[in-house]
Amino acid sequence: MTSPAPKFIKVFLVDSNKLSLVTLSLWMEQLNDFEVVGTALPQSKIESRILDSQPDLVIVSVSSCGIEALSTIRRIRQIDREIAIVVLHDDETDVEPLKAEVQACFSSQSPLKELLATMQAVETRRLGDCHPVFMTKAG
Repeated sequence: MTSPAPKFIKVFLVDSNKLSLVTLSLWMEQLNDFEVVGTALPQSKIESRILDSQPDLVIVSVSSCGIEALSTIRRIRQIDREIAIVVLHDDETDVEPLKAEVQACFSSQSPLKELLATMQAVETRRLGDCHPVFMTKAG
């Protein structure tokens, strides 16, 4: 009898910076528990890409919490109300306006181990329909 294939968390990445998008994608591909199923710039047709790739989790990297960030998150929500969204932000970004729209906010200055733990926790909560997680760098 063969053992079942491991369950990967399917991740879709959205970033307004092409270099950051490629870097994050290459890093994620090295991880055992995650599979990058798509990437997009916020101004691209993310709706069709997300529908085609059927991710479990979308990571939206924002450098400023403006209309574009909120608009992008709401576009993703229109595709699938149940999809988990994690915002990756810099320390200068005020993510308060985004918290009602996403499952987690995570500072890009925090250790990568914490990001992985947050992503796994968000997926677990999504499957169990629990409350959001918000993590930022302390200090």
